[in-house]
Parts: sequence; structure tokens; C-alpha cells
Amino acid sequence: MSEQTDQYGGDLPIKTETGHKIPALGCSHCPASFFSEDRHAAHIRNNHPDKAAPESWESSEGHIVHYVPNITRNHPHWYIMSDAQSGKYISNMVLNREGKVDAIETHPKMRRQGLASELWHAAQQHAETTPGVPTPQHGTSRTRAGDAWAKKVGGDVPHVPKTQLLSARQMQGMIDFKNQ
Repeated sequence: MSEQTDQYGGDLPIKTETGHKIPALGCSHCPASFFSEDRHAAHIRNNHPDKAAPESWESSEGHIVHYVPNITRNHPHWYIMSDAQSGKYISNMVLNREGKVDAIETHPKMRRQGLASELWHAAQQHAETTPGVPTPQHGTSRTRAGDAWAKKVGGDVPHVPKTQLLSARQMQGMIDFKNQ
């Protein structure tokens, strides 16, 4: 164990001029915490090989999908699609522990190009090949556009009365596309 890691292999706080810098990427399987995504991912792969770990793959030409498990307690399964050339995020989807979609969003300038559907299918394939990752399911919290999208990609789409559909702001995902 190095001086810079704790007994679980996590990063220790760093003393700064104004206080301490505390590692923020916690492991959901043990008390370890990390400053970098790379160390977080390596820890999960090495110490919890039976658990889902962060990974990335090419979903289609020009698109990379990143899977980030347990980024927060409320976001156990996060999929992000980025442009392979620029690296900019173009779509993201958050699934709850059971696999129901909590939020899905595409960059406003890139909507209606099939990116959310591509992300949905990439997440389905990922669930088939990765232990501990649930198969995506349609949730009951949707916008009008999300309701139409869910019916388009198919599967078991729970009925939501039109009066209970949410606004786009209520369903905003984790990425602020406007400030990217």
C-alpha cells in the first residue's frame, strides 16, 4: 500500500493551501474513493471483477458509447454517446437499478437523427454481454417526445396518461449540452 492510498486502494485527501481536496469518485462496492476516472475504473476491474466497470466502445462509425456505472447513488447506469472525432457528448441515457430509463437526452442540434435509438440498442447489447448490467426498459416518466420515441424503438412500453407526461426540463439528463 502506497502512502497516497488508503487501506481499500482509494486515493487519500490532498492537503492544499486552503484546506483539503477530497476524492469524489466513490466505489459503490467498498469505501474507496478516487480523483480520476482511470483509477476508479482500474479499481473496479481489479478489486470487483464480478461487478460492472466503466468501459467504452464504438457503437457505429463515428460514435463512441461510454458506460459509467454507479457515478452516483441515483445514477447507477449511465450511457454517454460522443462524437468519435471531436469527443463532444451528443446523447446520454440514465437507467435506474432495475434498468428503467430515468432520463434520455440528445444534443438539441442533433435530435431526430436516431442517436437516442442507437444509444438504446447499444445499452441493450451491453446488458446481454455484461454481468450486473440490467437490460434497458421504458419507464413511466416520459415527455411527449419521449413517449413517441419509446413507441418507435419498441419493447414493452408502459402506458402513461397524457396528463402525466413531464416537461423536457423535468426530464433533463446529466449533461448540459448548451454549455458544452
